[in-house]
Amino acid sequence: MYHSNDPCVLLLNSHLVWCPKRRRKMGGGRRTTRLEELMRETAPELECEMVALEMMPDHLHLVVSATPQIEAQRTRG
Repeated sequence: MYHSNDPCVLLLNSHLVWCPKRRRKMGGGRRTTRLEELMRETAPELECEMVALEMMPDHLHLVVSATPQIEAQRTRG
């Protein structure tokens, strides 16, 4: 998904890796399913698009496409 404003067109993808404390197992099953649902619901609110999501037992990889105004470390609340 390309983003554009008046002078430019850009494509900015970020690869994020989330690891629980001490690489503890995330549990699988309902927990990971709910986590994926929450990410898919939150992405449009943050005006970004989930390109790829790969869940491992003890961490996850997420590739998102967003505008430069979105900071990777930004938290909600």
